Amino acid sequence: MNSLRFLKGMEDADIILSHDGNQGNVISDEEYEMYFSNLEKYTAHSSRRFKFVRLDRREYLVGNLRNAMRHISTPFTLNIQHDMPFVREIDIKSVVNDMQNHPEMLHVRFNRRQNVKVKFDTRGPNVIWEEFNTKDNVYVKTNGWSATNHLTRVDYLVDILDRCDKPSPEKFIMQLKAKPPIWRAWAGTFIYDGIGSEPTTCHKDARRLIDEWSWA
Repeated sequence: MNSLRFLKGMEDADIILSHDGNQGNVISDEEYEMYFSNLEKYTAHSSRRFKFVRLDRREYLVGNLRNAMRHISTPFTLNIQHDMPFVREIDIKSVVNDMQNHPEMLHVRFNRRQNVKVKFDTRGPNVIWEEFNTKDNVYVKTNGWSATNHLTRVDYLVDILDRCDKPSPEKFIMQLKAKPPIWRAWAGTFIYDGIGSEPTTCHKDARRLIDEWSWA
């Protein structure tokens, strides 16, 4: 939440804090409730508007996003994962304007690595990797779809979620579970900033840090 200070043009946006159920998790229900109590205290002093959403049972990323989408009335949504803070300034309003002016921009990805052509950006039958310039920004057009921090059209994301089968904790869950897989063809994805640019987010990897957490 602290990294929201890097995002310009969305200071008045409503923020939905969407949570999975605790079923099968590594902490107790009591500890999970303690977390929510602390979170409410933390957000009470903020000038931003927060809404808490949570599932009764564990449904992983797909189910959590499905639930969050039910509470959104705007045409666009910025999805931020809890352990992927932004690390540099971005004018989000200008990105939304670009998506409005260029309907082919359906999904803008914010990279946690340099914008280089590796991993899933090299996958698929027709690999795409080219710069795309607008009046205010530059992007990289790619068929490397990812659920990492991204700005997208709500109806587009709902359609992808509807094509996913049962929730699962597997890596690259949404790419694998959508039928057909999202990465098989270009899905309207653009990476923010140009080829070779620095990361816009980082990965704190909360799963690996769990031994360092204190619940006292």
